[in-house]
Amino acid sequence: MSEQKVQCRLCEQFFDDLDMSEEHYPAHSVGNDDIIQLDFIKLADDFMGENKELNRKIGNAIRNGENLQSTAEEYFDNSLAEDLYPKGRTARTLCRKCNTFFGKYDEAYKKFFDEDGNPKKIKGFQEQTKLQIVKALYAKFLSIPETQGIKFDFLDFLRDPDAKKYNGEWRLYFVKRDYSTDPMGFKDIQTGKIDWNMDGKMLVFELSD
Repeated sequence: MSEQKVQCRLCEQFFDDLDMSEEHYPAHSVGNDDIIQLDFIKLADDFMGENKELNRKIGNAIRNGENLQSTAEEYFDNSLAEDLYPKGRTARTLCRKCNTFFGKYDEAYKKFFDEDGNPKKIKGFQEQTKLQIVKALYAKFLSIPETQGIKFDFLDFLRDPDAKKYNGEWRLYFVKRDYSTDPMGFKDIQTGKIDWNMDGKMLVFELSD
């Protein structure tokens, strides 16, 4: 039996699975390299003073003049954190050629990420860099699990590195990450989907970094 072909979401050609790439969403260069999940129940219990072993370690560290940060990091790594995606969030939705093509867009987005989206800094970027940042954002939504089966109308905009306008239906919205949107301050990478009117006509997809 021949292996079932997989369709690349950008060029829309069919390939063997071995010819598909392992792309990161968001890009590997912006911290998507080791995604963990936290045991929030244990964390809450420990903050309430239920963990005698942790209390003992902290007490010993204080008495011995040790670095409390190292003690906290050891506790976090060994007691609260569990590898969820050891290599980061990845998908096999692009052929190798298309994933390499998106590399230029990812390089531009890395500049945006490194400046924390600071409008004053971004204003000084070249127009082409700004366009690549926008395209990098659109491109990542091709890979998240929640969008599989969705036919996007911005493919031509992404395929053409010189395209300056996109007049389709999909829009990008930003929510600044702070303690009002991330109360615990963990900044974990998430994806999600909301069917706004519960009728499949107004969809919102989420990707955090």
